[in-house]
Amino acid sequence: MVPNSSLLSFLQSPLRLFVAQKHEALHYSPVHQSLDMLLSSVSRLVNQLKRLGYVKSETSPDDRRGVLLSLTELGRQQTMDALNEKESVFYKRISKWEDSELEKFIQMLKLFNDNGSQ
Repeated sequence: MVPNSSLLSFLQSPLRLFVAQKHEALHYSPVHQSLDMLLSSVSRLVNQLKRLGYVKSETSPDDRRGVLLSLTELGRQQTMDALNEKESVFYKRISKWEDSELEKFIQMLKLFNDNGSQ
């Protein structure tokens, strides 16, 4: 079964990007804290991604009760493909903008990011 790509994008993006950025297997705790998601929500999401073959989990060698999460090769490839596609679409959209429009956009992004850190 191949799920709808927009559903995959919605479900995968936060978790896959977080795990991909770390370049290592992670416990559930830092994942749910960094994504500001309930542990139960992360658990459901991980189970969906495992069924799709994007994430694998294994028992922690340091703590037999802990579970480590990591991306599979398919998960890494899908994440890179999604990032490349988003980047391509983004640059295609702004490539026709005037410099003044880009400057306004940059200023608005700075304002947006500054307000988000308060």
